Order: sequence, then structure tokens, then C-alpha cells
Amino acid sequence: MGKGHRLAVLAVDPSSPLFKGSILGDKTRMHQLSQEGEVYIRPSSAGAILGGVSKGTKEAIFLCEAAGYDTILVETVGVGQSEAWASMMTDFTLLLIQPGAGDEIQGIKRGILEMADLIIVNKADGEQNDLALKTARAYAQAMTLFQPRYEAFKTSVLTASSLEEKGFDAIYRFAVEFHAFLLKETWLEKVRADQEVFWFDANVRERIMQAVMHRLDFSAMVTTLRDRIQQEHTPSFLALYEIDRLIQNRLDT
Repeated sequence: MGKGHRLAVLAVDPSSPLFKGSILGDKTRMHQLSQEGEVYIRPSSAGAILGGVSKGTKEAIFLCEAAGYDTILVETVGVGQSEAWASMMTDFTLLLIQPGAGDEIQGIKRGILEMADLIIVNKADGEQNDLALKTARAYAQAMTLFQPRYEAFKTSVLTASSLEEKGFDAIYRFAVEFHAFLLKETWLEKVRADQEVFWFDANVRERIMQAVMHRLDFSAMVTTLRDRIQQEHTPSFLALYEIDRLIQNRLDT
């Protein structure tokens, strides 16, 4: 804080795969930030959505912008190799990793690296400082094997420590420079347009699936096939074949 911004933090909490609940305790860890008058913090549940975000995160960003918040942070759940939806709703993607989180080869496997604009090795303090520096060097080396998203702006790897409050000025400067680069090169307009197309396509698919599932005969067929899989040990691929035939019949009529 202290930079003159109005900040909104949209924190996404993982949901239990069994009971579907979420703790939503992110705000309790932001003691100092939650006391600032120009800061809005909203935790939400990821639900069944993959990609590190929740179903309403995109709409929440829009509402926060309309409310006058000029800086919006989307704090995601832990994301893996293919769960990169968060990068399709933000202009700047920061990947936070811990000391010893991976070497050069492991870094290559993590597809999320291709989406990162800045990588931060956190907890670079005390006995972990040397390990954090080693991890940062390994990730910096790994990033040379990736095609950068923007030829004129390479992904950087920095270290930081919340405990010692170091590294944050460098992170802020990088984010400001990156935003200025997007504006100067007219990338920001294209990035925003690509985001809207991505979310349009995703919601079209969801609405089509909902429309199909709400058909009484289709829902009944799905229920019947589920019972066969559970009770009669029907292979799932054979059950899916029945679904394919039903869909094809509907398309042909």
C-alpha cells in the first residue's frame, strides 16, 4: 500500500471434493491489509471449477473495476500443469513458488510457467535464503527454454520475503513496467479482447451442456446409465456410446 491505488483482492479458496465446502479464511491472514480503507477483500469458493479460480471471478473483476478499484489481485488456489484459467482473466500473471520447489527439469514440466509474466521465490530469508537463490537461478535457467509470450518483455525471476519485507518494491516496479509495456505496444487491448473471447467460448460450452442435461429424456438416460455402471458393472465407454447415439439421433431430427 502507500502507492495511491485502490486495491481489490479476490481470493479463491479450494473446495472439498467430498463435502464441497471451503474454509474461506484468506482474509484472516491479511491483518494489515484488511485494515486499509481503500482495500476490498473478497474470499470465494472454487467449487467444481478447475484452473485456480471460481465461477464468478470474472464477473467479480468487472464489478470491482466498476466500483473504482484500479488494481485487482486474483489470488488463486494452487494450480498445476494445465490449470491456467487465471491467466485468461488477468493482464499480469505472477507465479509464487517456495525455495526448493523444483529444479530445471521439474520446471519444464510445469505448464503454468508458460503463462507466468513474473516468478517469485518467496521465503527468501534466514536459513532458506541460499536455497531460495538457488531455486531462482534454476527457474531462470528453465525459462530460457520457453518461448516468451512477448518478445520484447522477458519473464523475470525474483526473490522476496514476507518475514523480512524485502523484494516487494522490485515486484511493484516490474508490474508497473509490464503494464506500461502493454499500453505502449497496444498489447493490452488485444489481451483484454482475447480474455473476453476465451470466457465467451467457455460459457457457451457450459450453457450448451446445461441445455442438453435439462432435457427430460436425456437426464433420464444419464441416470439409467449411471445405475448400470454402478450396479451392473457396465463399462463407462459403453455407456458413453449410448450417450453418443442419443445425441446423434437428436441432431439428425
